[in-house]
Amino acid sequence: LIFSERLSYQFTDPASPAFLGGVSRGMEDAPMGLLLIPDSGSGLREATAETVRGAAVDGFIVYSAARNDPRVEAALARGLPVVTVDQPRDAPTPFIGIDDRAAARTAAQHLRALGHRRVGVLSFVTAIDREGTLVLEIATERLAGYREGLDDVWAEGLAAHAEAGGDHGIA
Repeated sequence: LIFSERLSYQFTDPASPAFLGGVSRGMEDAPMGLLLIPDSGSGLREATAETVRGAAVDGFIVYSAARNDPRVEAALARGLPVVTVDQPRDAPTPFIGIDDRAAARTAAQHLRALGHRRVGVLSFVTAIDREGTLVLEIATERLAGYREGLDDVWAEGLAAHAEAGGDHGIA
């Protein structure tokens, strides 16, 4: 299981323990184990990509990794089964996830339909590659959806702000 963020984060984030629990329950009747390969940070990603290249595994689950994560490329190069959950969306694998843009757009439109005229959006982490491009599609897609759903707020010059930043780990 290749996942974003530090190993300790996976036990504190509200969604990650549920996901890990679901994967482990799905494996309980199978004669196999689970190797966790967390993100060790940008300085160590190539080292963890080497772990992926040499891991004695039958396949990979990629859980919410950035599109430029070398561990994903290493997993794909192995020629083993790979499934992607949440991101990266452009990986040539089966994909499990939701339409984050549409969900955020619907939520924003619902707020507008309730008459809210001042809306703020706080987003979790957005990683930026060397070219300055956001690479965590979930954050990018959700922010785009909120902007689309609040388009009339911007057009009217009302107070609306969507911003991404910070660490999506829990302090």
